[in-house]
Amino acid sequence: MDNRLGNSSSANRPSVPIASSPNAESRDKSGSYSHKQNLDGLNEVRKHLTNDVDGLDFEPNKAMMGKIKEMLSNNQELTGAYKDFYEQELTESTLMKQGYGYNDAHNMALEIHNVQPQALYSPEIIQEFSKWFNKSDYEYWGITIKK
Repeated sequence: MDNRLGNSSSANRPSVPIASSPNAESRDKSGSYSHKQNLDGLNEVRKHLTNDVDGLDFEPNKAMMGKIKEMLSNNQELTGAYKDFYEQELTESTLMKQGYGYNDAHNMALEIHNVQPQALYSPEIIQEFSKWFNKSDYEYWGITIKK
């Protein structure tokens, strides 16, 4: 898995820093912040991964993007890891545009959406690109590691 995460302090973090995102929606009943699920949002994620963090070359990201595009093109609601990936990347992008560095933006986005890093990739992607993932990713999803 991508090991660019750094420690980040929760001090001075905005409670809803993504309200200025063009794809921002609102907090849902659980208090989680969400974005509109559409191809415009996916294009924002693509720009972010391409320009901000050089993450589109990361094969698991490409695979997640492809599956999300397929789902949105078929008017399917994003759920599970696909929703978490989409939401987290859009929020991370907006935070970076507001001046936060990658590590802080990444960790803040996880916190805002109440998501564990292991939740950002689906079990299928983890299994397909196993060399990029570790034991905690497998354990999170209950995937048996084949020897």
